[in-house]
Amino acid sequence: MQQKRLPADSGAMTLGIIALSITLVGFCCGLFALVALAMSIVGLLKANKSIALYRENQELYLEQSYKNVNTGRILNIIAVPISAIVSLIMLTYYLIYGVAILAFFGLMSSAIQEGQSNSNKTDNDYYEEEIDTTTTWEDDDYIIELENDSIT
Repeated sequence: MQQKRLPADSGAMTLGIIALSITLVGFCCGLFALVALAMSIVGLLKANKSIALYRENQELYLEQSYKNVNTGRILNIIAVPISAIVSLIMLTYYLIYGVAILAFFGLMSSAIQEGQSNSNKTDNDYYEEEIDTTTTWEDDDYIIELENDSIT
């Protein structure tokens, strides 16, 4: 009887390696961690299904194929929490800074609208009364002292 390979022999390990590399290399690009999370979950499900097949009929499948699937399963188990943590960090980052940017643009648009509504006003609308800031000197403002000669 010829033994055959498990269905997820190469697939589980490939998905695990790609998911880990996307998560670790793509940490700066955050949203790729969501793709890596999905890939690692799919790889983990495929590996678990293949391991269940191997445990039912061990004589039908190669032992090396089982080892490959188990290695892929371990890679995917490592990739799931790492990519989930990176995804949460990046989603929190985008949420915080997205709200800040929206608030900034909201303030800017309200300032622009206020500026446009104030552009229809004339100068007389801003000043209720005109105050004369120039002062004139009158005789009452100063006390002129007479000089007294000290000699006389």
